[in-house]
Amino acid sequence: MPNVDSTALPSLRTHRLAVLLLFAVNGFLYASWAARVPALQEQYGVGDAQFGFVLICASGGAFLSMPFAAYVNGRFGVIPVTVTTAIAYSVAVALMPWFGTAALIYPIFFLMGISFGLLDVAMNAQAVEVERAYGKAIMSSFHAGFSGAMIGGALIGSAVIWLGLPFTWHLGLAAVIAVAMTAWATPRLYPHVSEGAEDASGDESAFRLPVPATYLLGFVGLCAMMSEASISDWTAKYMLEVAGSARYMAPWSLAAFSIMMTVGRSVGDDFRNRYGDPLLLRGGAILAFLGMAVTIAYPSPWSTILGAALVGSGLSIAVPIVFSLSGRIPGLSASAALAMVTTISYLGLFMGPAIIGFLAEAFGSLRIGYTFILGMLGVLVVAVWRVRE
Repeated sequence: MPNVDSTALPSLRTHRLAVLLLFAVNGFLYASWAARVPALQEQYGVGDAQFGFVLICASGGAFLSMPFAAYVNGRFGVIPVTVTTAIAYSVAVALMPWFGTAALIYPIFFLMGISFGLLDVAMNAQAVEVERAYGKAIMSSFHAGFSGAMIGGALIGSAVIWLGLPFTWHLGLAAVIAVAMTAWATPRLYPHVSEGAEDASGDESAFRLPVPATYLLGFVGLCAMMSEASISDWTAKYMLEVAGSARYMAPWSLAAFSIMMTVGRSVGDDFRNRYGDPLLLRGGAILAFLGMAVTIAYPSPWSTILGAALVGSGLSIAVPIVFSLSGRIPGLSASAALAMVTTISYLGLFMGPAIIGFLAEAFGSLRIGYTFILGMLGVLVVAVWRVRE
């Protein structure tokens, strides 16, 4: 990467803050609805397996949208796509508690999946370009914004439950906050993203499937996101059903997970510059595996919180590294490469929680479902050994 021009720093800092805020919007909305999974199941009268199908709808929306992301960004512009999808995601979250018919939760989560998928590719394309302009690794700091906002979302969820405020107020307020943050960030986003760039082959088709150069990074991202999303979506219920926590304590493990994700990502850029990506990926995968083993072996509120914190620490910089390396694949634009890698990675984001729901329903135990996360982390430990600088 080229060295950054010091005269451009004030402007770059503003762009960096705006992109960081979009990551925060994404994380805040995610934690807000994830903290209310037990309430959503009660509201719509769906069990673990059926809620797994709900998450598959979200996965389908994201998976169908991501191969088109590079085309959409090039056709309409990264900034308009980012803003539009952030607002659509906010609307989907606000709609969740307003209905009680099980059939209606599926299209809501499908809309959420589409908006989430397009937003993620667009905001990461912005992050790659800002990182390139800075001339050093800063990708982890953006993902720290995502995790830090998850902390806020989880703690607000805990407070709302403790105060007994209506479910509709909670997610409605979360959506309003997210839209306000998006409005502030919009005029300050990075304007120089190479929106129309395509790969060297000149293939400008709208539908872009992953190419071999993206397979390994995509698979590492899949394992990491599958584990990360599974913890985020089910840890509140695990606290209640398996660990035996009080209801108001249920989001605390999600908060612990998010806090350690944030801490890890806050220092991640310095660690990347000092130790390199392969070493960090390997050490983090092992730490996450050990944390999940603690959660399953010793199910109590505090061991679950500790295990979630260890998993959060270990996975904290895996996805930022994957996205950062994806944006530098030769012959591909940042949007195209990210769209390909996220198409693979985000299968894990929603499919993992769905699989856990099926296993929990089939075996009558969420603890057994949680062993799937341990297995995926074991696969991740093996996969990261193949990643090179």
